[in-house]
Amino acid sequence: MSQDDDDFDPVQLPDEAQRIDAYRGEARWTRERFERLHGRAFLLMRRVQAERAKRPARRIQTLIQELPAESFRDLPPDRYLIFPLRKTERSLIERFYSVGQTRNNDVVIRDATVSKFHAYFQDDGSGGWLLQDAQSSNGTYVNEEAVPEQDQGDPVPVRPGDRVRFGTVELVLLDSEDFLSLLRQVHGGR
Repeated sequence: MSQDDDDFDPVQLPDEAQRIDAYRGEARWTRERFERLHGRAFLLMRRVQAERAKRPARRIQTLIQELPAESFRDLPPDRYLIFPLRKTERSLIERFYSVGQTRNNDVVIRDATVSKFHAYFQDDGSGGWLLQDAQSSNGTYVNEEAVPEQDQGDPVPVRPGDRVRFGTVELVLLDSEDFLSLLRQVHGGR
């Protein structure tokens, strides 16, 4: 880990998250080829700055704070973690994409405010996503609106560019096309 990584405890580094640099060699791939390997959606998390991490209440900011897509290139790539939204072999439930703190989830976010099984995404049948809270301790939010717990309301649609928060961990959802565009802006490509 570099000196810039002092804002994350190495024990809590999410095992499924990748730096954007991990995708550098795939910036020129077609969207179809990229989706076959990585899935069709990604959750991006901007890593906290060291001075922010020292505050008692840990809040991780999103990649996008009302920034136009062109602004992505101005953000240092090593400050982002990428969570592919895809099924994994270790997840026990086939019908949705689980999010939580433990390794048996499809998306693993190691943070004290994220429950073991926090929430889940479902395909909406038309290429989009639905999100439902799994009776987590600290709630799930889309664009700061609370997502109902299962059996307490319908899942909430989530669209590319939406801010999603699990506990205090805030991310942004990008589809594969937007993620590839970001990747090409950061690392070059067509």
